[in-house]
Amino acid sequence: MKTISIDDRLKDVASLINNCNIIADVGTDHGYLPIYLIQNNICKQAYATDVAIGPLNSAKENIDRYQLQDKIKTILCDGLKKVNDDVEGIVIAGMGGNLMIDILKNRNFDYNFYVLQPNLHHYALRKYLIDNNFKIIDEKISYAHKKYYEIIKVIHGRQSLSENQLLFGPINLKNKTNLFINKWIEVKEKLERVLIDFKGSNEEKNRILNEINIINNVINGTITE
Repeated sequence: MKTISIDDRLKDVASLINNCNIIADVGTDHGYLPIYLIQNNICKQAYATDVAIGPLNSAKENIDRYQLQDKIKTILCDGLKKVNDDVEGIVIAGMGGNLMIDILKNRNFDYNFYVLQPNLHHYALRKYLIDNNFKIIDEKISYAHKKYYEIIKVIHGRQSLSENQLLFGPINLKNKTNLFINKWIEVKEKLERVLIDFKGSNEEKNRILNEINIINNVINGTITE
């Protein structure tokens, strides 16, 4: 059987997934991740869900192509509304953090673990998780297609985080990988370019300067938590 090839972002998402019987990939798009998980014996079965019929049909075609119809079931649904409690882990990747919050709010069951890869609103997502009895147990920065991505793994549990941990991620702050440093250097440089010919209010300018200062302190090792 032909082996699927996926990008580094999805490989890094997969690296945070427990070996399990059943996984659900919410917003599966082309179905690449569940195919990879099955082929690499990370999961025995998978649900591939999407809210739109077009991406789900694309996933079905790929599942058929790799002859995994008996291992991966496609589900047309909004978020987790049709995902049962036989699932051990949930993957939600490639959408905004606020949409992920809505999906988690509307789940019918609690699952053993969740691997989340938000494209936006990382702070808001972490804040929601901590305020709603989720605990961050692993994080990773990924780089693909000339973009940086944050991946967060959570379980149910209590945790308190500082403002800096909410912004940067508690485990990211602790590990400070090269990708983490490079990502925040890029963010800092974008903020510095914003200040060139800046015409906003002094309040907004001071906010940006404060953010640059915090990033500098993180990069230089002054802030660790």
